[in-house]
Amino acid sequence: MEGRDRMGQTPDRETAVLLQNLSNTLLNALNDSMAAADLLARRMAKGDRTEERRYLAMLRHDQHRMLRVAENMSELAAIGLGEAVAEGRVLDLN
Repeated sequence: MEGRDRMGQTPDRETAVLLQNLSNTLLNALNDSMAAADLLARRMAKGDRTEERRYLAMLRHDQHRMLRVAENMSELAAIGLGEAVAEGRVLDLN
């Protein structure tokens, strides 16, 4: 029999739940950051701000990298919880 924690979860399940929570927290913060970058880009469109555009491009690049990390974390958590991801939908395999 596997060891269980106080809430009756196995260590693997506990890790998957933690990964899922971290992914959701990262995605929420990332949404705010992406919205702010979009607002900044609209305001910068009116003038010639080459240096600021370069920093905005770096910001967007890093945001997309973080988005991929968060999505990968979410997929790993789903697998750990016995779920399969098919075309953006979560299927319960239990």
